[in-house]
Amino acid sequence: MRLHIPWITAALVVSVLVGTAYVLAQQEARLSANDEPGRLASQVASELRTGSTKTVDGLQPVQLKDSFATWVVVVGPAGSVGSGYENGALASLPKGVLDTARRTGEDNVTWRSASGQRFATVSIAAGDSVVTAGQSLVPTERRIDAFTALAAFGWLAAMVLLATGWLTTQLGRRRAQA
Repeated sequence: MRLHIPWITAALVVSVLVGTAYVLAQQEARLSANDEPGRLASQVASELRTGSTKTVDGLQPVQLKDSFATWVVVVGPAGSVGSGYENGALASLPKGVLDTARRTGEDNVTWRSASGQRFATVSIAAGDSVVTAGQSLVPTERRIDAFTALAAFGWLAAMVLLATGWLTTQLGRRRAQA
């Protein structure tokens, strides 16, 4: 049994390293999905605080089910405006997200639309309004799927190499004993 410990240890070390690399890559991909919505939400919130709506006014409508483009929705006392549309209507964000943004100043969540699409969203309070910007997670999820396949392939290749090394060592020992 003592002869197997280095091989088992190597397999565990490789597994931990590959697992750690995968988790880091996956988290980096998902967290970076908030970058563009964060930039847009902060720009619009900054403008609203000064009484301007030029960024929102200049945005083209984005059909959430068909586009990966970044979109924005501003919910204020006078109603909602923005560029993110679902089924012909401006996207409707969950009340809890808006309440949290009002209470804490910001809320970042993964939001699933009524039609089932997932979006990275950043919501920022701006006076009496909440600005929410988002973008589809489809490109990010595709990237994560590629990371998963690469990590699985790398781990499997390392396990095959370790198994080959272990088997070669075992056969060498048996020949030496014979």
